[in-house]
Amino acid sequence: MPAYKDEKRNTWLSLFYYEDWQGNKKKKQKRGFKTKKEALEWENNFKLSANANMDMALGAFVEIYFRDKEGELKERSIKNKRYMIEAHILPYFENKKMNEITPSDIIQWQNAMREKGYAQTYLRMVQNQITALFTHASSIYNLSNNPCKRVKKMGKPDADKLDFWTKEEYDKFISTIEVGSRYYVIFEILFWTGIREGELLALTKSDVDFQNNRMSITKTYYRTERRDVITAPKTEQSVRVIELPEFLTQEIKEYVDKLYELPDDERIFPIVAEALQHKLKRQAEKAGVKKIRVHDIRHSSGMDMNRANEARDMTKKLGALAEKYQCAIILIGHMNKAAGNKAAYRGMGSIDFFAVARSVLLVGRVEGEPNIRAVVQIKNNLAAFGHPKAFALSEDGFQWLGDYEITADEVLGGIAPKANKMEQAKRLLRELALTTDAIQSNEIFDMADEKGISKRTLENAKRELGIRARKINNSWYWELDKVKPE
Repeated sequence: MPAYKDEKRNTWLSLFYYEDWQGNKKKKQKRGFKTKKEALEWENNFKLSANANMDMALGAFVEIYFRDKEGELKERSIKNKRYMIEAHILPYFENKKMNEITPSDIIQWQNAMREKGYAQTYLRMVQNQITALFTHASSIYNLSNNPCKRVKKMGKPDADKLDFWTKEEYDKFISTIEVGSRYYVIFEILFWTGIREGELLALTKSDVDFQNNRMSITKTYYRTERRDVITAPKTEQSVRVIELPEFLTQEIKEYVDKLYELPDDERIFPIVAEALQHKLKRQAEKAGVKKIRVHDIRHSSGMDMNRANEARDMTKKLGALAEKYQCAIILIGHMNKAAGNKAAYRGMGSIDFFAVARSVLLVGRVEGEPNIRAVVQIKNNLAAFGHPKAFALSEDGFQWLGDYEITADEVLGGIAPKANKMEQAKRLLRELALTTDAIQSNEIFDMADEKGISKRTLENAKRELGIRARKINNSWYWELDKVKPE
């Protein structure tokens, strides 16, 4: 990796030969580096990206994608992504050049995938893989046209319904397993804590604080290619400490005490996920309860959220935790499909969740605006109600839109909101600008008030249109002669 000192300019020069993605040898040079290290780093980075010319086939780019993501993705994630790409994307696009794949190609591929009858959630997972490839090509390797950006994603991010057990169903299930046995303790932990399957299988004795009834979740377990792998949890937020019911702490302790001289750093449950899944299926059949996945036990969470007495007991526990740790607790729930009900009754589960909250925000779609979501406050015991807000979701991410004129009824009923008050305010100011160069601010506020436009919305419209205020004698005037056109 040569780098040469440019004595005349007192800088460093990078000069080297490289092979492009087709194997052709080419010469490259760049001047002006302050240090030799900078010149060598630039050469190294250039060679890494040189092989990703967007004339290359998608199949070849897949390898570059995984090379770039090697230090970012976990081994299991890479394995799962590779499977979906090789099974569902390469058969259609492997030999097609990256810069020749069009939005029409993506749509035809989506239609072919839909015909295979996969679940909507799986279709979205597969969609996410091809979107990730083109997003990476666009942001890192300057692909000029990302075909996925112009096509609606197929599938759904969430299942149409969640599978879970009621408390009665769980009681039937657990009664078929010997009290105190390995699987009894395993399913008790899963049901009462809501931890993930891999997090449970990674638990060691040192993760359980028997004195203070707590469990630390710091890792996850899986098995691949005949190897046991323990790694960090699914996300950074998954690293957490869970408060345990005293009875569950006791059940875990009694089980651990039966394991002769178990080291603190060894797994409490040295089994694989398949064994756990098989046991769940067999005992569910024996108990006569509906079949669910191990992951679905998380949705059961040890209570029937539709029963007021159980919901009330849960909210009391949450309140005690908030007081103990001096924190606020946010509950996130889904809306039911009972159209026509008041907002307070549209949340899934008992009304007690709504009743105990100090503030409740409703988040929903805006009719006619597929990428916009509205946030409307429907309860506030601590202060005046906040003004509705909106945000946009796109391939580029999340963006706040600020104040938005919409009501809870419009969000819940799928009703298109009346003309946005901001647009109404802008229209008012533009109309006034056609007849006058300046007008007293109080007059404008009165006109806006008659149209139901708030002072704050009017001020925001003024700022966006570039209108300036000027004081004449003791009155303020808005100068409308330079209002920005539509």
